[in-house]
Amino acid sequence: MTDSLVHIEKCEGYAEERVRASIRRGLGAMGGLGELIRPGWRVLIKPNLLSARAPERAVTTHPSVVGIVAEEVMRCGAVPVVGDSPGGALKGVARVWRNTGMEEACGKRGVSLQGFEVSGSVPRNLDGRTYSISKPVLDADFVINLPKLKTHTLEVYTGAVKNMFGAVPGLAKAGLHKLHPKPHDFAEILVDVFSLTTPGISIMDGVLSMEGPGPSSGRPRSLGVLLFGRDAVAMDVVACRIIGAAPLDVPTNKVAAVRGLGTSDPERIRLSGVDLEQVTVTDYEIPSNFLHRLVPKGLLGLLRRHIWVHPREDRDRCQMCNLCVESCPTQAIGSAGNELSFDYARCTTCLCCHEVCPHEAIVFDMSWLARRIH
Repeated sequence: MTDSLVHIEKCEGYAEERVRASIRRGLGAMGGLGELIRPGWRVLIKPNLLSARAPERAVTTHPSVVGIVAEEVMRCGAVPVVGDSPGGALKGVARVWRNTGMEEACGKRGVSLQGFEVSGSVPRNLDGRTYSISKPVLDADFVINLPKLKTHTLEVYTGAVKNMFGAVPGLAKAGLHKLHPKPHDFAEILVDVFSLTTPGISIMDGVLSMEGPGPSSGRPRSLGVLLFGRDAVAMDVVACRIIGAAPLDVPTNKVAAVRGLGTSDPERIRLSGVDLEQVTVTDYEIPSNFLHRLVPKGLLGLLRRHIWVHPREDRDRCQMCNLCVESCPTQAIGSAGNELSFDYARCTTCLCCHEVCPHEAIVFDMSWLARRIH
């Protein structure tokens, strides 16, 4: 099955010539970008721009990958646009473009940047649920998905499928987090949004990945790989195998498998490029979503007083930027003076505050029983 092909390309570092050569080889293995897009098409490039972090933090898709993919689009005679709905955009998206390196990478190539918060959205329905999808995604003739290979404290791993959640503008994303705080329930939402925005091809940046408490506060980990594929589910399965995560322990992979979306069976995924064994690591730190995963939904409320994980600020690191206050979907975080306040009766432990904090200042306290289970 051609669509299940995932190509693995080695790429040690982000020097542009090296990235350019790797991307051209990878696209060639997929049949060539010119076979997928046409001259004059508007091509949306969707990186992971979670927050305004420097590229070396491994929080966001590296600007050299974004810029060179844009070059390849222009080589085909099409018009690239780079867009996302990054965390903290309401405070000023220019800061995100600048800190992530997108401003420089796109500016020198004459590529426009599009923040989804100000570009309008269109309601789309799927299985009785309604989602706001950004117009630039729906209006594009073709979408190229550029996820970052990272761990995720709630969903275990975040990659190609979850990256398209950025097609939902910021405040709408927060509302979905509020309504669906548990990993499997939220994975249903992530797969819904992916199904409504399915990209034509995905290129995953795993040159510098993130392990530990991702997607924003983990540690950079050099893997030196770029993944290419038209089946985002298959790509996520291969990425999980590279870092030693059981693919079906990742909620988005499991939901996709139940729905028959993409190829989740490793035996049915065709691989090309570097042998998987050459890039697989055995000591990657995978986070646990134990509290949400092990406690049944109906029992969680009864045990909540005994099993809990509470976010709080590390006062030595907190800069009172208030991004966590603005991003909290349940309004459980407030600020007064030089301190944050947390209303744990409202908190659903969705980890939005942890994701957007640019200073790694959101840490977690656990109950005695939660620590024992962990």
